[in-house]
Amino acid sequence: MRCPPDIADVLIEIIQFGILRIRAFANDSRRCVNEADHIHNLPPLLVDFAPQLLTFYWEVERVLLIQKLDETNCRMFEPLWDQLQLLMRQHGVPFVSERNSVKKSPNDS
Repeated sequence: MRCPPDIADVLIEIIQFGILRIRAFANDSRRCVNEADHIHNLPPLLVDFAPQLLTFYWEVERVLLIQKLDETNCRMFEPLWDQLQLLMRQHGVPFVSERNSVKKSPNDS
């Protein structure tokens, strides 16, 4: 099944932005790995869409990026994640965590 066009548009922007971030941090290999891990499963979703794979991106890959880089370094993705979350709701794609509900350690305030 093809990805719904409105979701595809947001995923393409996330992929594009992720690639630009990898290029910008080319001197930081660990950062590049984290950025690539965040987006590497998104291109197949564009041609072989499966709601459970989008849920996996939302619940696992997106959250891991935030945990590895911290929320401050992920703020640029927030408008896209807001759009994606709205579209996931509209298309009935299941997800548990809200965009702002990333688990933090007890020492975070």
